[in-house]
Amino acid sequence: MRGKNDMFRMDSIDIPNSDQIWIGEFYEGLSETFNERVMESFARCPIKPIVICINSPGGLTSEMLSMMDTMDRVRAQAPEEFYFITYASGMAKSAGADLLAHGDMRIATPKTRVMLHQSRGELGGSFPDAEIQFNDWNAENEMMFDILLANTKLKGGMKALKKLLDRDACMSPEEAKKYGIIDEVGYLCYRERAYYEVGVKATERKLKGNTLRKNIFSKED
Repeated sequence: MRGKNDMFRMDSIDIPNSDQIWIGEFYEGLSETFNERVMESFARCPIKPIVICINSPGGLTSEMLSMMDTMDRVRAQAPEEFYFITYASGMAKSAGADLLAHGDMRIATPKTRVMLHQSRGELGGSFPDAEIQFNDWNAENEMMFDILLANTKLKGGMKALKKLLDRDACMSPEEAKKYGIIDEVGYLCYRERAYYEVGVKATERKLKGNTLRKNIFSKED
């Protein structure tokens, strides 16, 4: 049994419901709603954190990538005091775990289950078309490895990450923290001192994360 002192506590400047975005399955069209909500919240108050709450079995990778693009777009123009909190409760699997790891401050409740795996897909059509599809699938898989490595900073680098994801990687929140998928195990709550501590941690992580993403995706050296 975890006591009060063991729980990570996030305090907020009265985050309204409109700034808490809940994510379930990543179905077609979800990213449009998500992206609109994020941009509206950021435009309304560019220094208030946005909380992305995740209870997801996964879904379409393309929807998740579009959400990540919007988060990175906001980060590129946001002041330093702005940050994304990703908060998992229940489960964060597949695309849900990828999005969880993409936050500036990543939290999972003690009962949450986390699962990561390599990209999945199907091949069809003629052999030449199937080969083209396979090459595209492989490119997507390598891109996801790059993103995960930037977000987790896993000790051992790409080799360790590919070994971890050789099969489905199912884990507890404590294990997810060990692998750098989340920062803390606990609950969101509302006290000023903890809010300040989360803000400092999130800002530090965001600055480091933006540097890593720039190194991976920028066309400029």
